[in-house]
This record gives sequence, structure tokens and C-alpha cells, in this order.
Amino acid sequence: MTNEDDRQPMSMGLMLTTLRQMWLPVLVMLLCTVQYFGQFQLAPLNQKWLEFPASINYLATTAEYWRLITPIFIHYDIVHLGANLLVFWVFAGAVWQYQRRVFVLLLPLAALASHCLEFVVVDHRFGGLSGVCFAYFGFMVAYQWLIPNGRLFVTKPTMLVGFGFLLASGTPWLGAYAFYVHLGGCVVGMLAGLYYARIDRKVEV
Repeated sequence: MTNEDDRQPMSMGLMLTTLRQMWLPVLVMLLCTVQYFGQFQLAPLNQKWLEFPASINYLATTAEYWRLITPIFIHYDIVHLGANLLVFWVFAGAVWQYQRRVFVLLLPLAALASHCLEFVVVDHRFGGLSGVCFAYFGFMVAYQWLIPNGRLFVTKPTMLVGFGFLLASGTPWLGAYAFYVHLGGCVVGMLAGLYYARIDRKVEV
């Protein structure tokens, strides 16, 4: 019979192993957390170098091209941060375990596409991981649509919540906040999911 003291080291070891295996998703989450607490809690760090540029002319003049991606690290309150980290861990973690290359390619691609769409349609004032989260969510949904019994699975209630929040983020209920970030990320993720699912189906045949 195993007592609680015997199980605790095993749980700690399993947690450390998981963190090592998921090192890149964990690093992204850690950077978001450090930026948030550095900006709002510990010291008044200047986050302007992370924000999306206010104009194309400014971007061309300064060549600060990283700012097309880095708004993913900016979060405006603890709920915003916590919700994004939780969703990122679930969906990005699943894609990381499916294929690390897909995770690495999708993160900057989804960030770039979703940020540029929001900038063109609305403005440059946005931040957060939500566009990237929707990309990984969309990837899994599209992949599952072509390969229902494959390596990635999203329950129907989760799909309803995900797409429901996507639609709601474009309404006055949620202040129409970052809708095009969410939409752009989801579309990019779904296109990528369809592409990789077709590749995997050919391999299986």
C-alpha cells in the first residue's frame, strides 16, 4: 500500500518531467507572466517596445519588426493573463505534443496575421495571447474534422464555448475587443489544421 508521502515525490517528478518536455510553451507563458508583473506589479517597465507600431511609416523608419509579434506578451489585467495562459496551456500544449514544428511555425504566423488584421480593421491598441490561442484551437478543430479519431481531439462543448466566445468578442457584450485578432488567429489555425490533416491522412494510407 502506497501512502501519501510516497506519492508526493512521484507527482513532483512527473510535474518536472512535464515542464521539461513542454519547455517552449512554458517559456512563452513565463515571458507573459514576467512582462505582466513587471509592468503592473513590480516596477514600471516600459512596454512600448512590445506594442504593435502605431503606423506603417513608423515601422519602416524604425525597423522594429519584432513589434508585429510581441503584443502577444502584453496583458492588461490578471484575469486577461490567467485566462490566456490556461487556454494556451490546453491547446498550444496539445499541438506541441502533436508536432513541435507545427507549434513553432504557427505561433509567429498566427500572431503576425491576427495582429495585422486587427491593425488594418481597427487600430494598433491590442495585446494578449488570445489570437495565438485561437490559432491552436482552430488547428485542433480543423484537424479533427478531417481525422475524427486522430491524435488531436476537441469536445463539442469546448467547440461551442470557443466559437461562442469568438463571436461574442465581436459584440458590444464584450466591448467588441480584439475580435479580429481572434478571428485572424482562428482562420490561420484552421487552414493549418486542414493542411496537416491532409498530410497525415496521406501518410496513413
